[in-house]
Amino acid sequence: MIKITYYVGTNDKDTLKPELFKRDFIKVFDELFKDYTLIEAIGKFTNKNNKTTEELSLVVTTFIEVYNKVVLRQHIQHNCSILKERLNQESILVEMVKPEIMFI
Repeated sequence: MIKITYYVGTNDKDTLKPELFKRDFIKVFDELFKDYTLIEAIGKFTNKNNKTTEELSLVVTTFIEVYNKVVLRQHIQHNCSILKERLNQESILVEMVKPEIMFI
């Protein structure tokens, strides 16, 4: 299994302020991911004006059973394209790892 974690900021990419509600983000996550874990965090980044911006970040973790690197990257690119477009984000940080896991 591959663990994929998407770090999604909630500020609008142009106004640098929250323009959507958390429920709007969750609706998109529900459409993209069958099973996932959602964690809320505070993210900070340097904006285009070279100032620090703080925002609510949503961390979405999901597991898939894809072992082909090309298919995995296509899957992630597809999801990020939808997230960026629908949630008006400049970018999505993605982490993918192959952990040793067990369901006990």
